[in-house]
Amino acid sequence: MSCNFNFSPNFLNTDSFSNTNKIQKISSFASLPLTFRGHKHLENDTFECSKNEIYKTKIKDLKGNEIEAQIVETKSDNPFLEGRETKFTMNVDGKYLGYAIVQDNRKKDKLELVQLYTEENEHRSHKGAGVELLKRAVTESQKRGYDGAISLHASHTPSPVAFYYKNNFVIPAPKNDNILYQAQNASIQYSISNNIPFDKMVFPPYNSAYMELTPGASKAFMRGEKLYKERIFETIDEKNIDGNTYDTTFIQSPNEKEYFVLATNKTSKTCKANLVVVLKEKEENNKKYFVIRDFFDYCADDGVMDFALQSVRKLQQQGKCDEILISKDMSRYSKRLYEECNEKFSNE
Repeated sequence: MSCNFNFSPNFLNTDSFSNTNKIQKISSFASLPLTFRGHKHLENDTFECSKNEIYKTKIKDLKGNEIEAQIVETKSDNPFLEGRETKFTMNVDGKYLGYAIVQDNRKKDKLELVQLYTEENEHRSHKGAGVELLKRAVTESQKRGYDGAISLHASHTPSPVAFYYKNNFVIPAPKNDNILYQAQNASIQYSISNNIPFDKMVFPPYNSAYMELTPGASKAFMRGEKLYKERIFETIDEKNIDGNTYDTTFIQSPNEKEYFVLATNKTSKTCKANLVVVLKEKEENNKKYFVIRDFFDYCADDGVMDFALQSVRKLQQQGKCDEILISKDMSRYSKRLYEECNEKFSNE
């Protein structure tokens, strides 16, 4: 059996994409996606092979009925890729639903999910195509000796971060306990819990992320087990600031030793999250402290900062802790923000 799938963008910049199938991205590109091939190769890029692998799988229609789908695996003949790239194309009764493209990452310790697209339009008739394509990517990772590990860069609008997060991908924690990592995770979970698209939560580039699926998480994914754990959300306060309605939410992590206070602009249609206050729990002399570890300021002004810290004070008044402290390890930027606010706390 032989086939030829033509992939023929007519432009060099692959950050935007359109074709007659009216498909929408679930995922984005790797750090060096397709642009390094050059315009000539992009226009003539093909996925050809003398023998294709065809897999049968089940997806559902909008009523929940199971439907049989086919996934065709093809290898790229592009000489620049040295045979490392594989494409999985899904269809139902000849109707094209989407595809996934994978290749070895630079370090050759994970499979890179370069692109993942699925049909998404006003007359969408199927569900589950993205998850089934992810399963093929995991299987390919296992075949190549990566034990199911996958990496990707989730970006573009609408942001696919929440989709991957719910399917066991995580933003890997940096060694220096980066405040951005913590703020992103809190914002992702808030967006999922409140059914808010992640790209509406924060400004670019914070609505995109490098994400990984670990070997253990990939095995759980293939078993249908969701490692995503719901955090505990509790509204603290609500206030009108300069004509906009803000609220503050107390977010508890699954480990119960890390907390966040998220200040959200409920009126805004572009950026919901304005400020994240990161709190660490500390117990000493039979007292429970919340230590303000840092702030992550998406787009907060002084009024929002004061409102967020007043909400942190309310946590003490509600009996969630005995005292609020300011961390001695707070970043310079956060210290400057704090010093400009009216609400003050004792030093750690």
